[in-house]
Amino acid sequence: MESGIDDISVWFDLFEEQKNKGRIYYNQESNLFRIHSAEPEKKPFKQKTEPGRELQQETFVRRESRQNVEVPYLSSGGWINVLTFRPFLDGHIDVTKRVLARAFKFYHPAQLIAADGSKDPDFYAWTDDAAHAQTPADANGHVDVTNLAQDKTAIQNFAKWLTNLIKGVKARCESDEPRYALYALGYALHAVQDLAAHNGRTFAEHSWNSYCPNPECDSSRPKTDKEGDPDDNESNISLAEVYSIRFLGDVRRVVGDDCWTKMKVYDGPQLSWFDKRSTFGLRWSLSLKQYLTYRDARFAFAKSSKGPEYRIRWLPTEADRNDEQKFSSLWGSLQE
Repeated sequence: MESGIDDISVWFDLFEEQKNKGRIYYNQESNLFRIHSAEPEKKPFKQKTEPGRELQQETFVRRESRQNVEVPYLSSGGWINVLTFRPFLDGHIDVTKRVLARAFKFYHPAQLIAADGSKDPDFYAWTDDAAHAQTPADANGHVDVTNLAQDKTAIQNFAKWLTNLIKGVKARCESDEPRYALYALGYALHAVQDLAAHNGRTFAEHSWNSYCPNPECDSSRPKTDKEGDPDDNESNISLAEVYSIRFLGDVRRVVGDDCWTKMKVYDGPQLSWFDKRSTFGLRWSLSLKQYLTYRDARFAFAKSSKGPEYRIRWLPTEADRNDEQKFSSLWGSLQE
């Protein structure tokens, strides 16, 4: 590409535009970037087990770390996109890379680390509701009444989750470890982007949204009452970009220009699977058992009443969801 254009994000904007018009396909997940004029064959995963690792964990690890899968989309998006392969919708990786490239002009290696981090709470914090902007509930979808108001436990936990991660971002910068700061930044963005989709709903309702055609779970409930999967809603994906931009602006003020610049111009190696686990103390939380528990919760929600104790929304109206002051108040000052 002898063009004289040094900013790689300009090229990615061009490729994204051409991909959306169906003119080219390219491998967004691979460090080995390839362009195709026609849609490549989708290569299936070959399952193999490494010593000391459970079979189900190996399956998810291979999906998490997949490289050189020549397809024109990213699977690691939404809350469970990794498992259900919604192939033509943007997910956390797409949103994070696009925001960092277009709104903040981060170098491409920096974008990749943060984008990698932005999908990982689905693997390492599956059971932590704060990481997914959800209100804790039992298996039947019941929640404690103290969680119903906007200033109560669930939102406080969400803000604390983000505050602790941004403290980690700043600490990594002060230790001159910008690639780890970038990973922590991306990890935090997951919750912010999920806020746009989940808006505080319980895991039981989300399961119902995702997996429950009305006749299967509750034939008496009208079809119009079902919102559909919030992770598949394109307006939520667009809103996730808006939330990410505002959140990153707040992060910049908290960590300071020196830290921000270190992250922005990072141009070094990526993080390995081992780097992430050993540095951040991550432990696998997405098991087949946990995933099936989540799927089964749809039946409990379908049988429940439709009172406010079941249908939680931190931002009750569309106007609230689009109000910059209101949605950013949910993560607070990011400082303790």
